[in-house]
Amino acid sequence: MIFQDRDALASLRVLYVEDDKNTQEEIAFFLESFVSKLYLASDGEEGYQAYLDYMPDLIITDIQMPKMNGIEMVKKIRETDMQIPIIITTAYNETEYLLNAINTGVDRYLLKPVNFIALSEAIKACHFLDTNKHFHLSIDTQGTILDINDAAARLLGFLPQELKTHSLMEYVDLSFVEKMQNYLENLKKADFTKNFRMILRKKDGTCLESIFCVEEYLDEVINIEIKNIEIYMQNELSLNKSLESERFAKSLTELQYSINLSLDSAINKLDFLQNVVRLFTEIEGFEYAYSACKEADKEIEIVARSTAARSVGLESFPPKCLGMQSPYFCPLLEVINTQKMLVIEDVDAFIACESDGYLALNGIKSMIMLPIGVFVQENKQASITLLLSKVFHLNLEALKQFENISHQIGLGLKLIEERLERNNLQVQLRQERDFTNSVLDTAGIIIVVINREEAIVRFNKTAEQYSGYSAQEVLGKPYFWEHFLLEEERTGVVAHVETLQREPSNAYYENHWIAKNGEKRLFSWLNTSLMNEKGEVEYLIATGHDITERKKNEKLIEHLAFYDPLTQLPNRRLLGDRVLKALAMSNRSGMYGALLFLDLDNFKPLNDTYGHTVGDILLIEAAKRIQDCIRESDTVARFGGDEFVILLSEINKDVAQAYEHTESVASKIRMALEKPYHLEYLSNENEALHIDYQCTSSIGIKLYKGNEFSQDTLIQHADGAMYIAKSKGKNQIHIAE
Repeated sequence: MIFQDRDALASLRVLYVEDDKNTQEEIAFFLESFVSKLYLASDGEEGYQAYLDYMPDLIITDIQMPKMNGIEMVKKIRETDMQIPIIITTAYNETEYLLNAINTGVDRYLLKPVNFIALSEAIKACHFLDTNKHFHLSIDTQGTILDINDAAARLLGFLPQELKTHSLMEYVDLSFVEKMQNYLENLKKADFTKNFRMILRKKDGTCLESIFCVEEYLDEVINIEIKNIEIYMQNELSLNKSLESERFAKSLTELQYSINLSLDSAINKLDFLQNVVRLFTEIEGFEYAYSACKEADKEIEIVARSTAARSVGLESFPPKCLGMQSPYFCPLLEVINTQKMLVIEDVDAFIACESDGYLALNGIKSMIMLPIGVFVQENKQASITLLLSKVFHLNLEALKQFENISHQIGLGLKLIEERLERNNLQVQLRQERDFTNSVLDTAGIIIVVINREEAIVRFNKTAEQYSGYSAQEVLGKPYFWEHFLLEEERTGVVAHVETLQREPSNAYYENHWIAKNGEKRLFSWLNTSLMNEKGEVEYLIATGHDITERKKNEKLIEHLAFYDPLTQLPNRRLLGDRVLKALAMSNRSGMYGALLFLDLDNFKPLNDTYGHTVGDILLIEAAKRIQDCIRESDTVARFGGDEFVILLSEINKDVAQAYEHTESVASKIRMALEKPYHLEYLSNENEALHIDYQCTSSIGIKLYKGNEFSQDTLIQHADGAMYIAKSKGKNQIHIAE
């Protein structure tokens, strides 16, 4: 893309405010190629002072800067100047920043990294459109300035009050004074054209050449608007310079601008150089252009070449066939080694002998060799050679432009190298980040990271799955992690976190995790402190493993180890533990307890006749009946088969009352068990069957106090008493001595 209106920017004065040095250098390099004057500042305070000192035509500024940010600087400028165009560049694309910038009075908003094409379009829109719209001055028929707006005054480099009451003739270029006087005379006679060409002299000595338009002529007051602006620098070249020198100067400026644009879109350094040599032939009119480089002790190497404009023969034009190589001098090698520009305005006058006759054959008369610095590595220097079919003579301004282009290309190569390194680093960092994220998200454990303000900064996929919250819902919210805690467990966890923030260490604990839908899961946690370079706790990393199912299995295993799977009553193992505890309690309290040994009468015939399934149904019902007859503090255990043991603890200190209570409980159990059983079951053919069966019980009792009996002795005494009861005719109770 070529900026067609760039000539009009040759006297544009720009203030660029940016605190990042690398970004400032890159954008400044681009701007210097086509603006008249570039002022730089590193923060809002410097920028505001530079605005007051230099009164630029346009301001480009970053937002986030030290001392004073870009928004604050714009607000101060807008207090006194509502006309100057302002462009904001920033890495932030949030709506809040955009609306804040617009409300402050910013004309354009560009996101970083800044694209050169987008920046040039923004400058074009702000400068040209704004100037055309707002330039306005009023003069009387004598040429006295009656009124002038800010845009017109700034374009001339003045404040409005410096121009009012002055004659416009003071600012008209000498070459146009007579024409302007004649135009004013014709205005009085109402004999004038609406549009007229005029050159005004600006405060800094440069010229403003434009087609001006007379909008109104009422009551001897003339209102003038700019219709089309053309701005250029008035240096060594006069207004009457030749069309050829004018074209050459303009094309060099256009070339610099186009090189900057190609830098922005270049894939790599070779691509950039290929575009550069192409631009030299397309814009500047050179017949051929190529770039060469040389590493120490190696041959010169062509790295980029343009398509020859006039002759196919030049397309294979190698450095060794320059037609200028004498035994004592090789210009290309000299330029590469010394990195100094070489201009040969007349090849025929310079060459002692023409090697291979390539140049003469193709009509090449002039040559420029530009050093462009290091190409690939420290010992590999590069250059660009330009060939022209006519003798030319460069003035100081043109030589300076070529030196600038040489520096521009060299700096462009460095910028591309840095950009590629940054891109490679970003790719590497992105790959490492993606790998880390993948590991964290597929780890199968919850990973939550909180910062010093106790806001969640990391919430992996497993955490999202268990909590029901997305990372976006929880990130950055202080204390949100407490939402996942049970109220009764909150105090302990908060204490762990506070300890880890004060004393870096690890903390292990278990607590429940509450999901968004209220579901509770039990987790085992490891909390770890993560330190910063100052030795302070910067982050806390909590990793949680779901142990809900494990705990359930542990409880199931424990239940199977201590409970009868059929009746869900304590088994022999748990009974033994409870007997020991009951004996210890009795020893401390001095109260009597009792152990009852119970055996079901007539159970075996039921089992033999109807099978174990029906027998199991009766055992389950018998267990329930026994449980209904005792206190919650007492224990009923299945001792084996159709045998049950009942442990009555802490009955009474009086032995008689203890005997009375025990006999009462035993009688209650015996009567509950002798009631008929209504047993329902399915046959082998899946047929529903019903049996009414009566099964009594024989119960033996042994009282205890303190540790006078061991666990086994106590059970043996009760078991013996049960056999005595059974021998008395069953459905009896017997108390051991």
